[in-house]
Amino acid sequence: MSMNVTFLIGNGFDINLGLNTKYKNFVDVYCNDLRQDDGTIHKFKKDIIQRNLPLWSNAEWAFGNQTSQIKDHFTVKDYCKCHEDFCVSLANYLKEEQKKFVMSKENARAICEKFSTAINNLSVGFRNAPRTEIRSLISKYNDFHFNFIDFNYTDVLDRICSETSNSCGWGKHNNYLNSKGKLIHVHGTVEKDMVLGVHDETQIANLECFKSVDKYYLAQLIKSQTDAVNEENTYSQTFQILDSSDLIYIYGMSLGETDKLWWESICKLLQTKTYLRVIIHSHGAPLNELLNFERRRHEDAQRNRLFDFGNVDEKTRTAIQSRVHVTGANIFEALKDIAKQRDSEAKAS
Repeated sequence: MSMNVTFLIGNGFDINLGLNTKYKNFVDVYCNDLRQDDGTIHKFKKDIIQRNLPLWSNAEWAFGNQTSQIKDHFTVKDYCKCHEDFCVSLANYLKEEQKKFVMSKENARAICEKFSTAINNLSVGFRNAPRTEIRSLISKYNDFHFNFIDFNYTDVLDRICSETSNSCGWGKHNNYLNSKGKLIHVHGTVEKDMVLGVHDETQIANLECFKSVDKYYLAQLIKSQTDAVNEENTYSQTFQILDSSDLIYIYGMSLGETDKLWWESICKLLQTKTYLRVIIHSHGAPLNELLNFERRRHEDAQRNRLFDFGNVDEKTRTAIQSRVHVTGANIFEALKDIAKQRDSEAKAS
């Protein structure tokens, strides 16, 4: 019997590999390049982004929030034009960033082996009690079947998985025979079906202004509507993968409100599938093992953040919280080391 393990992969994966893929990295470049801008785009960069720069560390949230500026600065069509320019420019920026991740003949096998080791070591970094619980779940299965829901626009994970299939194989790890399932870019890629926006209409500060234009303008800002416009059924496929999961591992993602749809789905599954386990990788979790109250406080905060966005009541939280595990351990740390080595070699040459 196969254990269905689903990884939700966020931008932390690319950052771990040394890529400058934070919104802040892009916005710095975007706002300083004014060469081909018309008046509307120039004004957007200067009066909307630069005046509210901290907000744009989360560009999805910022686009919904900053619709309040439309009345004073833009028409709604202008604002959607700026959204389009931002997305196209972001895609071009990320195309250049993803080129920096190179899988050469010399390092490809090492990358694949370390990647395979990482996804098989699901209990790494946990203290004894949660580690025992996770291993107890794993012991009921004969092998792993891995699915990946990639929230990144880049092709980095695709290339690693493809190379693993072609050169290393998913193969046997310890006593487990592994296989790869689906890899879905839930928000599209730098080449196709990019989705950048908010969860729903409640996250758009000035919804009223969109009544004067056709529905496609608003669809640019609401993820579920953009997914429908793209006509690829990406969201329904993602729901199916989550629904079939025995363990969900959230890596490199902040638990934010613009992805509320997925946190709601996971919380519903925790209530209906009593064996389901969820692991949250929390970058920056306290490492102090002398005074564990800091660690416990942080773990509870991460669980409650998931439950808050998942609309889980207090009674239900008590029932499901023991099946949500939080770790600060980076299972892909070894890939980070390869990225550092690559950078050192590039500088030396």
